[in-house]
Amino acid sequence: LEGSEVTVTLNGATREVTAGADNTWSTSFDPADLPAADGDLIITAATTIGGTPITAPAVTLTLDTTPPTLTLDTAVTADGLAISGTASSDVDEVALSVGGQDFTAPVSGGTWSLTVAPGDLPAAAPGATVTVAANATDRAGNPAPTASLDLTAASISVAAPTDGFVVGLNEFESGFTISGSSTGVAAGGTVAITIMDSPDDDEGFETSATVAADGTWSVTVPAADVQTAADQESFTLSASVRGSEYPAPATASIGISTDFAPEIALGPVGEDGVLILNEIDPNDTVITGSTRGVGADQMVTVSIIGDDGATVGSGETNVLADGTFVFEVPAGFIRALDAGSTYSVNADVSSASGRAADTATQTVEAYRAAANTVSERGQEGDVALFNVFTDLTKVAGSDVLNSITFTVSYDPSVATLDLEAFDIPTALTSTSVQANRFNITGLDGVEDLSDGTFTFLGLSVQGFDNLDTTRVMGFGLNVDDPGSVLEVRISSEVSDNEITTIEALGATVGTTFPVGDWTGYFGTAGGDTIAAASHDTLIRGRGGDDMIDVSATGAHTVLFEGGSVANGFDTVTGFTLGGALADRFSIAFDVFDQDVLRGDGSAFQVTDGGAVGANVGLLVFSTAVADFADATIETALGGLTGLEAGDNLYLLIGDGTDAELTAIEFDGTNVSVATGSGTSYARFEAIGDLSGFSAANILGFEQHNA
Repeated sequence: LEGSEVTVTLNGATREVTAGADNTWSTSFDPADLPAADGDLIITAATTIGGTPITAPAVTLTLDTTPPTLTLDTAVTADGLAISGTASSDVDEVALSVGGQDFTAPVSGGTWSLTVAPGDLPAAAPGATVTVAANATDRAGNPAPTASLDLTAASISVAAPTDGFVVGLNEFESGFTISGSSTGVAAGGTVAITIMDSPDDDEGFETSATVAADGTWSVTVPAADVQTAADQESFTLSASVRGSEYPAPATASIGISTDFAPEIALGPVGEDGVLILNEIDPNDTVITGSTRGVGADQMVTVSIIGDDGATVGSGETNVLADGTFVFEVPAGFIRALDAGSTYSVNADVSSASGRAADTATQTVEAYRAAANTVSERGQEGDVALFNVFTDLTKVAGSDVLNSITFTVSYDPSVATLDLEAFDIPTALTSTSVQANRFNITGLDGVEDLSDGTFTFLGLSVQGFDNLDTTRVMGFGLNVDDPGSVLEVRISSEVSDNEITTIEALGATVGTTFPVGDWTGYFGTAGGDTIAAASHDTLIRGRGGDDMIDVSATGAHTVLFEGGSVANGFDTVTGFTLGGALADRFSIAFDVFDQDVLRGDGSAFQVTDGGAVGANVGLLVFSTAVADFADATIETALGGLTGLEAGDNLYLLIGDGTDAELTAIEFDGTNVSVATGSGTSYARFEAIGDLSGFSAANILGFEQHNA
């Protein structure tokens, strides 16, 4: 009852306490009152109420001051970080901290475990130490000592490609390699690689690599996979790997982009930039090329465009599996080309994504080699005599027999036709080789010739090699104005007539097509200015200091007189040493006999010194001189050997840019420049390095190789 005195006893220690107004009481004991060892504690309480002693039932407690035991272990499994251990039986759960993030694990039978998935683990800096700590308290409230482990987080880096790498055509065709290194990852670990254009790109490209013993890794992305990527897009390349101690993913990311700009290239069109129409079969002509970054069956458009911007023709072809293309040029395209004109051959293509390649283009000059030439065969008074030669290989049509119409023109104000000077070869009697039979028309009426033109017909026969070059006729012109340059032009047309008898000569059925024109310019005794036509041209300036330009399209020939006094000093521009349209020069030995040269004077030699061939009549000195002074030239030639007293040679010598045609002689001791009382024959301006001089640049001399 209230006010009653209560005696409380614990382990021999007592406390006196008075009950309160609510009939309750309480008291406490000091730790010193407790026994030294854990064990049972008996608590008793007694009081007197109304003189009657009252004792409460004894209460027995257990004293527990011993901390619980706790162990910690970790392992990496396929499911993530497995954390486990043991604990005292009076511990119900374990509190875990992984890199500062809290987890709990229940204890059962003195053991506990928890597996944290890699994605649930807190992120860790590459190579950082992550602490895993375990804590527990027993039912008596005794805390266990903290158990902890330090785990090393993995690191990964991408070495190739580098950040900002552009996946281009090389990778489109061959694929590319992704590689890098890692730490904290056991050999055999898997690196997961993704290439995505956005974080939510479910269609992104995925691949993987295996970690080697030294931590490196690499994988090749095949071309087939690269080709599925979108063109001109930005992507994020991410590489991720789980460590062998701490399996939270370590990730490295870089940015890459695609640039599959397609390319197209043309194969060689023509020869050295020249389309030689004589050598082209209009029914079997192809233009080839190659593409990159373009799938098979994409369409290539090929166009031929004139220098006036007009399109001659345009057509399409498919890209083949190897990226190449072949365009079969319609015959009409070829027949529409004009000799002497310049054309652009263009090729265009787009990739499957619609991206267009830059146009591939080549510029070519259309050229038709002359089938006919005219040469001077002498002069009788005021009458200049000429021969007409025809190369039948350049005029043959597709049939065995083909008729040829020849047209010869000249300036009637300079010359007139001499009707008595025609020289027509006698027709062969054998009907199998009637290519030498030519019927001349138009000679019955002089009025038909007053415009400076006459024509005649011939017949070509295929398959007779001995008839490849044939003198078809001779004619004469009265030179009425010797002070003007005489121009003679010859052209011809072949009628592919399926001729079967000689009586059909001149028939008009079938296809008619032109062959190459030829023009000859024959100068005066004074200084002339002569420019080549845009086809094969012969220029003979004769006497005087002539200005000769051979820069026009064509394989041109410059004919010099045999002596420098007779020739004068000419200036030649536009002379081309190499290529399909190499120019050439020759010496008119009807003025200066070739047999006065060294030996029989029949050969030419390109040399920088040393032995001179026995019959060399023209020496092309490939080593440049400082100038063209006689003393300089003589010094440059001082190293020549094999010369004999009295030897005379023509000499072409240059300074690397220009060259001069002169003559030299050997007196048994010294080489000297010998031009008689005249000067050198000609200056070739901007001819270039003479080491490229070849048989294509000279007529009348065979090549001698020292």
